[in-house]
Formats: sequence, C-alpha cells, structure tokens
Amino acid sequence: MRQPVAVEPDQILAETLSQFFKALTNEEKRLASHLQNDRLGLAMRAALNELALHDYLAGRKSKATENDQERSYFMRLGVARLVKIALESHDSFDAPTVTFQRHPGISIPVLRLIDTLGIVEHGRRIAQSVTAGVASISRDGDEFILKLPAKLPDHEYRERVLASAYKDHARRAMSERLRSPLGHQLGEEVSNLFDELVYPFAQHFIGYEAHPTLDDAFFGLAYHEIAISDEYDNFHYKTCFGGIPFQNWKLAAAFILSVAMRHERFAEALVKKNPNIRIEDILTVSVNTTPFVEALRDAINHFGSTFDGHNEITLSQARCIFETLSINRRNTRLLDRPGSPFPPLIQCSDEHVIRPLFGAKDDLMLFVLTSIQFHFPSDYDSAQQQREHAMQLATKRILGNAMPALEFRNNIIIRRTGRKVTDLDLVVIEPSSGEILLCQFKHQDPYGADLAAKKERTSRLKQQTERWIAGVRAWLASIAPQDLRSTLRLSRNVRLHRVRLLILTRHFAHTLQEFARDPDVVCSNWNQLVTATDLVTKAGTPDLDKIVTRLRSIVQPAEEDEFLPEPKAEWEVGDLKFSIVQIDSTGSPA
Repeated sequence: MRQPVAVEPDQILAETLSQFFKALTNEEKRLASHLQNDRLGLAMRAALNELALHDYLAGRKSKATENDQERSYFMRLGVARLVKIALESHDSFDAPTVTFQRHPGISIPVLRLIDTLGIVEHGRRIAQSVTAGVASISRDGDEFILKLPAKLPDHEYRERVLASAYKDHARRAMSERLRSPLGHQLGEEVSNLFDELVYPFAQHFIGYEAHPTLDDAFFGLAYHEIAISDEYDNFHYKTCFGGIPFQNWKLAAAFILSVAMRHERFAEALVKKNPNIRIEDILTVSVNTTPFVEALRDAINHFGSTFDGHNEITLSQARCIFETLSINRRNTRLLDRPGSPFPPLIQCSDEHVIRPLFGAKDDLMLFVLTSIQFHFPSDYDSAQQQREHAMQLATKRILGNAMPALEFRNNIIIRRTGRKVTDLDLVVIEPSSGEILLCQFKHQDPYGADLAAKKERTSRLKQQTERWIAGVRAWLASIAPQDLRSTLRLSRNVRLHRVRLLILTRHFAHTLQEFARDPDVVCSNWNQLVTATDLVTKAGTPDLDKIVTRLRSIVQPAEEDEFLPEPKAEWEVGDLKFSIVQIDSTGSPA
C-alpha cells in the first residue's frame, strides 16, 4: 500500500502564499476591465484629483486621526496602481488631456475603484511581510488568514525619531528666518502677487502669470526641503547619471516641488478671490510638455549658477531629466511594487503632462533615486561604489573637529598568510589612550515604504556586515601585536589599549544590532554618530571611549520599541477574502 507523502510546513506556507498572490492578481484583472474601457483617461485624472484633494484637506488638520492615516495609506496605494493600469491599458488616450469639474457621478465610482485597488495592494504588502518571515499565512476555506506575531518590534523607531528631529530643527530655523523683518516683508510681497497674478480660466479653472519674486521665493523653500531629505547627499554632486550631474537632478526636483508649492498657493488665492470656483477643481492641472521642459531647463540654469562647478544644461538634457522624473507608458515598472514612491509627473500624452501635487511632496527625492537607477543602471552601479569615500571624509571631519589629536588611516587591506581577508575603510586612533576604532562604511539606498526593497537591502547589508566582522575578528585573533602595529602604521608612542569595530551606515543600522552584542562592536547610522559626538562634546572634554559609549546607548535602548497591537481586519474584494490578525502570547488570534 502506498504511504501518504508528508508535506513540510514551509511547503504548505509557500503554496498558500502563491495562491494568495494569484487571487490578488485575478481580482486586479477584473478591476482593470473598468480602465480598459476608459479611452479618455477620465478615471486616472479623477483619481489624481481625488488624491490631491484628500492630501490638501489632510494637510490642514492640526492632527491626523488613525482613520485619516489609514485613508491616506489606501488612497496612495490605490491611485498609484490605478495610474499604472490605466497607462498600460491604452497606447494613448483619445484626448491628450481631460479637464472637468468634480462631479459625484465621476468621483464616487473612482473612489470605490481606488479603495478596492488599495485593498489589493495592501494584500500584496502583507504578503511581502510573509516572504520576509515577519508574518505567516494559512487558508480556511475561501478565506486567507495572515497572522502577525504577538509582538511587532519597531526597529526603525529611534532612527526615525532622530532623523525627524533634525528635519524639524531645520524647518524651525527656516521659519524663524521667514519671521524676520526681511522675511515678513517678502511674505507680504508674495501674498500681494498671488492676488494680482491669479485669474479664472474658462470660468471654472485657474490661470496665473509668472513673476521672478515668486520663482525665487518658492524655489528657495523647495530646495530647503530637498536639502533635508534623506536622499539629498546620496551621491556627490558631480556624479553623473546619463551625463547629467547629480546636482542638476536635485535642482530639477526642487523646481518640480517649487511649482507644486506655488500652484497650491495660487489655488487658494483664486478661491479667495472668486468663491464660486472650488479648490478641488484646480489643485491638479495638466500643462503642455514642451514649455514645461523649457522652464525646467531655464530654472536649472538660473538657480544652478549659484552653485560651484555648475554647467548649463541643454534642452535635450532637460528633456532627459523630464523623461526620467515622470511616469509614462515606457517606465510603468517603476510602480510595480506596492509602496513604491509616487511620481511627481505623469505623461497623459506625448504633448501633455499632469502635475500631481501629492507626488511632488511625497518622497520626491526617493522617486528621483529610484527612477535614475531604473533608467541608468550602469551609471548607478558605478556611482554606488564611490559613496563610501564621502562617508570617510565626513567621519574624519566630525571626529577630527571634536578631537584634533586623533589620527586616521584610510583604506587598509588586511591579509592572512598573504591573502586578502577584507579591508578597513577607516582606522581611528587616539594616541593618548590607545583606543583604536576599525571602521566599515555602508552607504545603502533608502527603501521608503517598499517592503520588497527593504528586505533586499537589509538582507544584503546583514550578509556583508557578518562577513566583515568575521574576517576582522579572525585576523585580530591570528596576528601578534607587532603585526597589528605594522598594518595600522602605529608610531612607537601609541600604546595598544583596546580595538573596537564600528559599522557605520548612512541610513538604516537597526538590522545590524544582533552583531553589536559584543561590547567591542557598535553599529550606527550617520545621524546617530553625529548626535553622540555632539552630545559628548557639549558635556565636556570628548574622547573616543566616551563617544563610543554614548553611541551604544543611543543605538541600543534598554527596552525594545514595539508597534501598538493591531486589531483584526477583514477584507473582501470580489471573490477574494482575507483577514489580518495578530496572535497573542499563546499563539491564538488576539
């Protein structure tokens, strides 16, 4: 008699997860039929209008409620997916651009479609957490059940709070400058210009004239926001992508953001001037592509002239930047994964581009990096290999300013039996104490809300860090003190007291804390190192041991931060049903 074949739990989970992904795709195909019949692109434009209105109203609330946050989350996911499907469903729309007033007959069906697509994308994000090993999935008849663990650690919490504190400080400093007499005078002039230059267009829509004062004021505000983003210094400003320096890509992002900020203020001014016009009808606009590209070129050349080493760009280079920083039918793969950054420009035809305000304000520089990597992969890969040098220079500057007596050694290759083991990006030596810090730099890309990118990048970071620590430890254990002195080029007056390891990342170091259980290993991101150095310096005379000790207290809290418990959530889309539950300490649904 044939014996039943045992099925491994991992195989059951993998099969169930595959079935869930397939069910999500099937429901999306059913929803896509609504967009395939929309030859005008009406649903896409209406969806972008609704997202702009929601974001505008949410931004004017003193505090967002949990329902507000959930609504924003689903709209962001749903609209991004709708844009992708709409563009892929038609080689072109019958009309180059569609402009209309908000009407329940259009907005209500589109909002329902956004919600449903958002639920499908949410299902994919939760499924990604199963792939990452955070959640599990099972099936009860027709319903898929995704289970979250009893405790959900929020490893990113302290890094997120610290980064937010730096940004808040920068924004407060900007606000103080705007409240100065000169800033107040400029503010009054700007307000007057908005009232003077805006006018109704085609009775219900918006038109306005340009003015250099507005251009300068809003570009300055926009560039300030770009400069405090996590991605601003991801590459040296001279690094080229498609033959265009990174500084010009940042200037382009600032121009796009400045246009969005200025347009929003113009919309408010027009509604105040003419209450019969509704702001929801004028927040999202489409413009002719050629004049927009020309304005982009002129802005980069005008504002870029104030930066060292700036070279003017041509119209063809401006067109390259525009094509890269907009979504069109040739690059919709940028929207494949749920949580991908939202585009700031959407080409609805070869002649017209829609400027969604939400895309200009939401993770704009992350979209810039993501799209540059997509369009210029070879340039991007080459540039990634050069970023650790910038971290090396910055680390020497920060620590050297605090402790001028420190000595540094760059790029030391360590060997065992004549073979290369690994390298040390930087060695920090404190001659007076004999403290030595062996540093490895990791300048990885941010991942934003993209869970798939998070898994890929954190897994790679952990693997590389584990190999480096193991290699350095094996080397330290195998050599005599005189060989260590020789390799690190230590002078005779430097005594060997203690050698410690520092893994310094640009962004996320929280995934490395398992390696920092050894008291002689510390893993930190850039903000944490700067903060620790600053705090120790302000408290008195700094030394390397104090900074490392303070750094460890910042990156390794006494208690682990956790997300709040998640209530059970049930979702139904067509024939698909799935629920998300968080188990309790006994393993049962909470």
